[in-house]
Amino acid sequence: MREYYDDVIRRIPGLRNFEGKALHIGCGTAAFENLLCDRLEFARFYGLESSPTLLRIGEAISSRFGYADRISLKTWNDDLLPYPDKEFDLVISLSSMHQWKSPEKTLPEITRVIKENGTVFISDFRREQFFLPYYFFARRMGSLYGREIKRNLLAGFKASYATSRIKDLLDERELDDWEIEKNGKWFYITTPAPQSNDSESIKVMETEKGG
Repeated sequence: MREYYDDVIRRIPGLRNFEGKALHIGCGTAAFENLLCDRLEFARFYGLESSPTLLRIGEAISSRFGYADRISLKTWNDDLLPYPDKEFDLVISLSSMHQWKSPEKTLPEITRVIKENGTVFISDFRREQFFLPYYFFARRMGSLYGREIKRNLLAGFKASYATSRIKDLLDERELDDWEIEKNGKWFYITTPAPQSNDSESIKVMETEKGG
């Protein structure tokens, strides 16, 4: 996952010098937050996760590395986000959108809690990709991190969204300036940088090979 996280860091505008408040929807064990705390001295992170077990592990890891005062984790079993309006400079979700109960409700919640010039970055598995390469990816991850990871990845593929459905969800929520990129196993949803808010339609960029 370190390779994936490094790619995410490169893709999020301004993250290398981030000093604000970030929300991670589906944070798991907060591994990404602990990685960022090691690099970003003045950032604060808030994580939502449906699994109490993963949250306990995340809290233990954050405490062990000395970041418990900068990483705040909550159990999340709802469509709504338990935070005030305009609370965050950055909202991210990595490989967990397929687990959201209702994206139709959560996407507007993201627009509610993000600041006016804030950044949204959502990444998840892409349903229309070829299954066989993904299967070998899941098997490799399983050999590194255990059979449960492999099972979760395969289940995630079955529950994931096609990019066309993501586009429909954004259109329905009138988020027509948000951009979608397809890249290999993943799709990425991003909000435009503050200086380029004049996008007239969702852009779907084909950067993957074969499919």
